[in-house]
Amino acid sequence: MRKIAAHYIFPIVDKPIKNGALTLSDEGEILAISGLEGEEESVEFYNGILCPGFVNAHCHLELSSMLGSIPQYTSLFGFIQYMNSREHPKEQEQISAILKADNSMFADGIIAVGDISNTSVSFDIKVSSPISYRNFIEVYGSNSAIAESHFNRGTAVVAQAMLRGLKASLTPHAPYSMSDMLLDMVVLETKKSSILSIHNQESKDENEYFINGKGAFSRRYAIDDFVPPTVIGKPSIYRILDKLKEDIKLLLIHNIYTSAEDYDAAVAKNKDTHWVLCPNSNLYIEKQLPPVDMLRQKSANIAIGTDSLASNTALSILEELKTIGKYFRDVSLEELLAWATMGGAKALGFDEHIGSFEIGKKPHVVLIDGVDFNAMQLTDDSKVTLLTRP
Repeated sequence: MRKIAAHYIFPIVDKPIKNGALTLSDEGEILAISGLEGEEESVEFYNGILCPGFVNAHCHLELSSMLGSIPQYTSLFGFIQYMNSREHPKEQEQISAILKADNSMFADGIIAVGDISNTSVSFDIKVSSPISYRNFIEVYGSNSAIAESHFNRGTAVVAQAMLRGLKASLTPHAPYSMSDMLLDMVVLETKKSSILSIHNQESKDENEYFINGKGAFSRRYAIDDFVPPTVIGKPSIYRILDKLKEDIKLLLIHNIYTSAEDYDAAVAKNKDTHWVLCPNSNLYIEKQLPPVDMLRQKSANIAIGTDSLASNTALSILEELKTIGKYFRDVSLEELLAWATMGGAKALGFDEHIGSFEIGKKPHVVLIDGVDFNAMQLTDDSKVTLLTRP
C-alpha cells in the first residue's frame, strides 16, 4: 500500500484538493482520497500536482519512423502529397520506432491510446505494452469498383488484432478519401463496434470541395485520375453525418474548420459525439488551431490527441496542453486535465477503469511539476513523472 500526496490533487470528477493525498493498493487501485492532515509517516509528498494518467485519443503509431521527414506548414493538401510520395521504411526500422514511441508515451504519463492502424505491424508491441490501446483499423479508397477489396483488407487486419486480444474495429480515414460505397460499408460495419473515428475538417480545401466541388482537392482528383467523392453542397462533416443511421460513439478528429452550425448539426444527429483536438499537429501542418472557445461554449465532449510523428515533434499530451494554454488563456488547468484524462477515457470507452481518481479505479498517478501555483497554469518548464507502474 502507498500513500502519495502533493500540493494539489486533481481528481477530475471533483474540485482540486489542496495538500491532497491518495491511498493506493499494491495493485494501484484507489483506496482513499483525502486531505493531508499535517505530517504523516510513510507519505510520499511531491512538489507539484497529481492527476490521473493521460489518454491520447488520436495517434498514428505506425508513422513513428517519420519524425522530421515532412516539413512544417505544408497545408493538409501538401502533407498528403508528401505522404503519398514517401519511401516506406523497412519493417524492422518501423518496429524500432514504434517501440521507442510506445515507451516514450508511457514515460510521459500516457496510459491509454486511440491508435489508427493500417497494418498489423504495431500489434505485437501493443500486446506487451503497459498502455491500453483502442485500435481503429483505417480504410480509404475513392474508387467504388475496388471498395470491397479495401474493406476486406481492413477487416483482415481487425481479425489479426482481435486474435492477439487487442480491441479493434474498422474506421474510415476522412470524408475526402472515401468512395460512397466504401463509406457505406464501413459505417454499416460500425454497428458491431458502435464506435467510429474519422479525420474531420482539417483544411479549408476539404470543406470547399464538398461545398462547391472546387479547390485543391478537385484539382488533385483530376491530376491523379481519382474518382472524386460526391459534392454535397455542405461542409465535409455532413458527408459522415448524412451516413449515420443511429447513435454511435463518434470521434471527430482535428476539427480546425468546424463552425458552430456544424457542431450543432453533429450533436443533433449523434448525441455521443467527441471532439478530439491535436493542436500541435494542426500548427505543424496548417498553422491553425481548432475552435477551442466555441467548443467550450457548447460544453463539447473534448479529448486530446497527438496525431503522429510525421506531423508532430513528440507524442506528448502535456505538450498539447501547454499549447492550448498558451493560445487560449481562459482555459483553466482543471479543464485541460479533464480533457486529457476523462475526456479521452470516455471517448475510447475506458472510463470505467481510468480517467479520474475514484475509489476502485486504477487510473495510474501522474505528477506534474513546474506549475505556476499563483496562476494555476502550466509553464514551459512543466514536466511529467509517472509515479505508478504495472
